[in-house]
Amino acid sequence: MARTDWTEEELRACVVAYLEMLSSEQGGEPYSKTTFRNRLLRGPLAQRSAASIEFRMRNISAVITDLGRAHIKGYLPAKHSGSSIEKRLATIIEEISGKQGVPTAEAPPPMVFFNIGWMKKYAGAAQDDPTRGRHGYLVGRTHGAESFNFAPKRGKVFGYRPGFGRKVNINELGAATKDDHISGVLVVWIAMEPTSKKAFIVGWYRNATVYRSAQPSTTLKGNIHPGMDISYTAETEALLATLLPEPNRDFWVQSNKTMDGGFGQSIVWYGRDDEYRSRVWKYISEVEKEKARLSTSSTKKTRPPRNLDPELRRKVEKAAIAHATKHFKSTVGGGYTVESVESLARGWDLEASRNDGSLFIEVKGLHGPKGVCELTPNEYGQFINEDVKRRYIVYIVNHALSANPIASVFRYDSNEHRWKTADGRVLHINVRPGAVLRFD
Repeated sequence: MARTDWTEEELRACVVAYLEMLSSEQGGEPYSKTTFRNRLLRGPLAQRSAASIEFRMRNISAVITDLGRAHIKGYLPAKHSGSSIEKRLATIIEEISGKQGVPTAEAPPPMVFFNIGWMKKYAGAAQDDPTRGRHGYLVGRTHGAESFNFAPKRGKVFGYRPGFGRKVNINELGAATKDDHISGVLVVWIAMEPTSKKAFIVGWYRNATVYRSAQPSTTLKGNIHPGMDISYTAETEALLATLLPEPNRDFWVQSNKTMDGGFGQSIVWYGRDDEYRSRVWKYISEVEKEKARLSTSSTKKTRPPRNLDPELRRKVEKAAIAHATKHFKSTVGGGYTVESVESLARGWDLEASRNDGSLFIEVKGLHGPKGVCELTPNEYGQFINEDVKRRYIVYIVNHALSANPIASVFRYDSNEHRWKTADGRVLHINVRPGAVLRFD
């Protein structure tokens, strides 16, 4: 039987998505209603139909109009939802309106940094994704409670920070002494990369609620390890949480050993000063805008558009090669010695070597956001070669000529027999037959 009652979590998820689209529309940024709707159907509104979500968005337009504000042009106001629903929607809109959407770099929100263990996905205590770091609670343990920091529950994410029992000084974020929490905070998660021993930004929560004291978790009730409590200090809507894939974690957060005012031994840090927090906010704003552009790109499986400008194509390829070379030479990428073999027609572009072995890296540069590229017959032959594929890497760079190129690193997973990134995205392979015709 179809569900008729809408929960608070479902209404809130709709409002968050609506306001994010509205923010993009008013800022002149392209977006796709279908992308947002599918995201809701895969997450907090999995029990709803596409038609019911579309109608609820029109209900929100009606409430937005009654509040004296402009609505999304593509969602004409439609009431007939009952005064109770409209009141609940109005309450939610008033609560989070103006705090949601793609950020701008001009006015940084209250900001706090939490230092956690390093993981790939933070989507659970998976065997292939241990929590790594120098925190005392990780001694003798494979996972910490931050394992769940980016695992959505009922449309939200709940963030654990080490130091259960210690309080966060939310007065630094603008809270009054008597307050037990504060909303509208940017929570920046940082972790020490295991190879370089440097701390990088791994992700963030926008418009988060931060609690003075850790809250016992009800969504993650139970222990990962005996004696370890699962609690959370921050929460936000899942749509407002961003986890950076490992190759894109490039913002180094310096400690007080390398920067005056840098973070020290404490798990909680409030940023060095206004100038530093503004720099972090600018970085996050640029990543978020790029993320919004990618989310609106077409997901239609098709052949990649042909770049008919040979000079532009060469520039894109050169930029992608430079990006891949820099990554694999870096400590985050493994500290390899990298050599270009593009001219040798081996079926890959770069060879990365170090004492424990070598990698064969095929690099693909894309000028825009589409996730479609091609392998030549020679490249595809190596791609499926059983003697090669476990060392073969497909390194794809979107927006290769932009200030913020985005890399996707695909490796062969011998357990699942498919090509995946560290954050779980999968290569879909469409083999096309063809022929080479020669004539004199």
